[in-house]
Amino acid sequence: MKKTFLILCFIGIFFAPFTSAQDQLLDHSFGINGVIKTSISDQAKAYALLIQEDEKIIAAGTSTQGSFTLSRYDKTGQPDPSFGVQGIQKTPFGEKGAAFALAQQKDKKIIAAGFIHTDTGDDFALVRYLPNGNLDPSFNKSGKVHTHFHFFDGINALEVQEDGKILVAGSAVVDNSQVIVLARYLPNGLLDRSFGKEGKVKSTLKQIGAGAHAMALQKDGKIVLAGFSLNHFDFNFALLRFLPDGKPDPGFGEDGLVITDYNRSPDLAYAMVLQKDEKIVLGGLSNSDFALARYHKDGTLDNSFGNRGWASTDMGGRDGINALALQKDGKIIAVGFSLKAEDTEMADADFAIARFHPNGTLEQQFKHHLGGNEIANATALQSDGKLVVAGFSTKGDRTEFALTRYLSTLSTGTHDLPNEELALSIYPNPIKNTAILDYTLPSASEVSIQLYDLQGKYLCTFLAPAMQSAGKHQTRLSFKEEWPQGTYSIVMKTDQGQSTLNAIIVE
Repeated sequence: MKKTFLILCFIGIFFAPFTSAQDQLLDHSFGINGVIKTSISDQAKAYALLIQEDEKIIAAGTSTQGSFTLSRYDKTGQPDPSFGVQGIQKTPFGEKGAAFALAQQKDKKIIAAGFIHTDTGDDFALVRYLPNGNLDPSFNKSGKVHTHFHFFDGINALEVQEDGKILVAGSAVVDNSQVIVLARYLPNGLLDRSFGKEGKVKSTLKQIGAGAHAMALQKDGKIVLAGFSLNHFDFNFALLRFLPDGKPDPGFGEDGLVITDYNRSPDLAYAMVLQKDEKIVLGGLSNSDFALARYHKDGTLDNSFGNRGWASTDMGGRDGINALALQKDGKIIAVGFSLKAEDTEMADADFAIARFHPNGTLEQQFKHHLGGNEIANATALQSDGKLVVAGFSTKGDRTEFALTRYLSTLSTGTHDLPNEELALSIYPNPIKNTAILDYTLPSASEVSIQLYDLQGKYLCTFLAPAMQSAGKHQTRLSFKEEWPQGTYSIVMKTDQGQSTLNAIIVE
């Protein structure tokens, strides 16, 4: 039997400089107290996020002079020196540009997509990298490709098909109107001439303006896009579906198109997830609040979700969802921004996060201030249920990549282990000052132990994440005298899942 004796949890060490409830939800094993800020240049903004199979994390966006900029981190949040230059890869492309979407191929190559500015205007732009961050010379011979539609072309969404073909979606300005456009590329970077018209598709949505911000592939190969439409100065959610060859799907909405107006207020969709039951969830903003809408697979609103297919929550200011994640238990996590209602220049914004039950009712929400002006643009769930959020933070004249990671106790898609599976027990219980936690690991695993109150507020870490061998273990837990008597939750996390044990503190 191995014994681990731990000193008392010093709240000042684990919390400093964080004091608010939302900060106590952070994973303190990530970066510095759950937060990473990467200073790449004076102006660096992250718009996309990718978690690799090896648990490394990539954020992508732009930096000074408009380079495509990627930054990769290990699972603890440290820069990955095996990628680019000390974890950062900057790719000059055109006069200026930015990456708004990321994907990884089966061969581990990484694709970033967005826009570049050239002498003919803004173009679709893609860059493919080898796993080490170097440009892939097998992709259009240079690792880069750009495609001109009309004017102000830009990619907001990216998907890699099972056959390796690359789909992108965004918008372009045609005849003085912004329209939704798609393109498909072969694995070598050339346009796929079998898709649409010479590899390109222009939506026939007849509105003053429209744009696609999210894309998903159904199992049958159909392509679903989410975004907005503008008609008579009214923004609405736009949902489109195309057949695998790029033609509108006549079995979806009206000729492949669904327009949804909620409360006659500006409604814009920026994010989308597909559920296992093929229902489609859109996220964005409506009347300056977080807003979700759920649709059946035929494009009709799902009236069993929220209020006749819609769900919303006021985050306390002018709010919007930029990204969605779907937990294993069907709960929906929405990530975006919240800024003061009187702020008209996005100069005082915070990361904002909300979680909804599968039926659309709100479970919890919070804002997270990182010390500047913050916008969250992307999110992803790790295999252990922890939530990673990426965006940027501005303070003064400097803007940095900003990433946060939140505990899996909040994102309860993590598998819950019965206490019997770990032979988890504590004695004595009730507890005055110290107690012994006994447990048995069926196999070697990374283990961490933390304490929460019954409202889910983080109190301290008894054991930071550490590898332990299979077999029986004992850990001595020490409790601060100023903690009031009552019931608390001890959460043990392992590679197999997490187990929770209630402990009673008495005076």
